Amino acid sequence: MLSQAWALLSLGLPVVRAQANQCFYAANKEAGSVIVPCSNAPGIQSCCQQGDVCLADNACWNPTYNVTYLYGCTDPAYQNYHCPFKCGPTFGEPSGEALISSWGPTPC
Repeated sequence: MLSQAWALLSLGLPVVRAQANQCFYAANKEAGSVIVPCSNAPGIQSCCQQGDVCLADNACWNPTYNVTYLYGCTDPAYQNYHCPFKCGPTFGEPSGEALISSWGPTPC
């Protein structure tokens, strides 16, 4: 199997592991298929909604609604530094946590 992976890498084709591409919004809580890793690089990555912009510090920006939010990461335990710290009224639910909402910054 390893030799097959090296052969694919030498051709410039991506080697994909299914679990590495799965995003989580909290520990052991899988995100939907529209939530994707911010990078194809190996290792744990932060995640945003497909089509949105991945920002520094694991944040995401939706240009349609001009909203900056936190979503998740590819670590099923949700303990890696790429997993955004979230708190507020919707933490633990399958939605992003807005950094600034209509009621102001989300208190932690």
